[in-house]
Amino acid sequence: MATKSMILLVTVVVLGLIGPPALAELKAPPTGKEIAVRAKKVRLQRQGAAAGEIGKRRIAFTPSALSHVKSDREVEDGLVIGRLDTKVTDRGEVNLAPGNYNVFLAKVSGEWHVYAEANGKVAHEFTGVTVEKGKEPGPTKAVFHHEGKWWVKICVWVFCVSFGGG
Repeated sequence: MATKSMILLVTVVVLGLIGPPALAELKAPPTGKEIAVRAKKVRLQRQGAAAGEIGKRRIAFTPSALSHVKSDREVEDGLVIGRLDTKVTDRGEVNLAPGNYNVFLAKVSGEWHVYAEANGKVAHEFTGVTVEKGKEPGPTKAVFHHEGKWWVKICVWVFCVSFGGG
């Protein structure tokens, strides 16, 4: 009996020292303030930018420099994957007012989500987000498409993410 108690005590002490195992995703959606704080630490990778026009108005996506990302967990825990700049005034086309937005990707409660943040507020959550996992890190150059609706594809670590609106 003393041996079982000792094992239990050692287990409790060890867990207390190292903490519980971290989950590789968020339990709740991030706040705009949380995204804004992370965005301040991001360096943009201008050579990977992609742009297009919707109704003669420019929309562009500049990816974050994410070469430091080396694990699934880093991506699932959430990253500012870039900045979306839109001058499109037709909100039905873009679902965002003209402006600049930090784009945040995270796995929340088992599902992938992409959020647009501006001025410390989540301005939009994109729907129809697709995330494909490959075996090798993908290209970090963004690709912009406008075929009935617009969307951007960008690879982060081994995940290729597509999101958009319209």
